[in-house]
Amino acid sequence: MLFLASFLLLPAVLGSGDGAKTLTSAKTEASAKAETPAKAQTPAKNLGFTWDARAAEHLLNRAAFGARPGEIDAALADGPEAVVDRLLTQRSDTEAPFFEPIVEPYPRELKELTPDEQKKAKREVAEKDRRQLLQYMGWWIDSMARGDDPLLDRMTLFWHGLLTSSID
Repeated sequence: MLFLASFLLLPAVLGSGDGAKTLTSAKTEASAKAETPAKAQTPAKNLGFTWDARAAEHLLNRAAFGARPGEIDAALADGPEAVVDRLLTQRSDTEAPFFEPIVEPYPRELKELTPDEQKKAKREVAEKDRRQLLQYMGWWIDSMARGDDPLLDRMTLFWHGLLTSSID
């Protein structure tokens, strides 16, 4: 677990070098300036970096989809080990999306139909499949936006982009 925290926070420790700011960096800088120096910068035990608002923001940007209002302050109060532990063990109790089995006509049944009826039957199956896929995609995007399980969603999206398969 400490390795994961070090890996996710390493770029924050080294600095980005490009000067680009993330969506929450302006809020983080403002909240970091408003805090007392003792609270804003806490040395992380044996990790070789300072646990401050920038490190907390970076961790939440790398392991999730960024920080919501108040999450950086909560992360500062909890410490890096607790935040990484929460990201690794947090599991949502979301209900799986509705799945309706789509029954395709057997080739033998299709042979008994006229060519126009065959096309219509195939189109109906394709349309049901397309609608169900769109519903599933909407469910997944809503789940990611809610942030029920940010690390799981982030890793699913990563692997989905790396090991893709076709919808067709």
